[in-house]
Amino acid sequence: PLQQVDVDAADQLAGLMRQWAPQPIDMRWLAPEHLLGALQEAAPTGVRDADPAFWMARLEALRLSNRPDQFDETAIDYCVTYEVSPPSWERARCQVRASNASASTSTPSMSMVSEVSSSFLDTGMLDDGQPQQQLATVELSGQLAGDISGTLSQLDRKLGASTLVHVSCARLIRVDFIAAGDLLNWVLSKQTENRSITFIEAHRLVALFFGAMGINEHARVQVPRD
Repeated sequence: PLQQVDVDAADQLAGLMRQWAPQPIDMRWLAPEHLLGALQEAAPTGVRDADPAFWMARLEALRLSNRPDQFDETAIDYCVTYEVSPPSWERARCQVRASNASASTSTPSMSMVSEVSSSFLDTGMLDDGQPQQQLATVELSGQLAGDISGTLSQLDRKLGASTLVHVSCARLIRVDFIAAGDLLNWVLSKQTENRSITFIEAHRLVALFFGAMGINEHARVQVPRD
């Protein structure tokens, strides 16, 4: 089995896989875990001296083999290691069949536009006569990818005069780096409006990504309890 990959091979392999991605070809990979393991061993998380070519080859292999969750986890590790943004997930057109899987790894179609819904709690009075803060609850779902200014504008129209904003992420599948940057800027703009933002029911990977992007420094991020 494959045990080691050198830098030149990793660089050329990443380039080759980028060429394969948009092509309507069908491939069969035998024991791809050996390749992924060798690439990970060559560039562990947190080791900045390791050549980024190993990371690029690993990310491309995960993309071609249709593993978006592992791709995002690896992308976060890359971000933490080098403090730069890695490539965003893009659906590959080619199909890869792994030796240990009977089904194709062709990526299913996924919506690139998030849904937005909202609900409001009526403003009331506390026992001591002080008014409660108005709470707006909105939802993000599906995928957030690329420029999401339109989606964020929809959120803004739902907020009204609320000073507390809960953003439900229960149905949010993933967020790419461009969208996360837009979301961070949105959170910062809400801070200037004296609004408090809390992302609720965020899946673990989404919460980790928010942390890597610094969103959790300006908003609360809550994950579901086990």
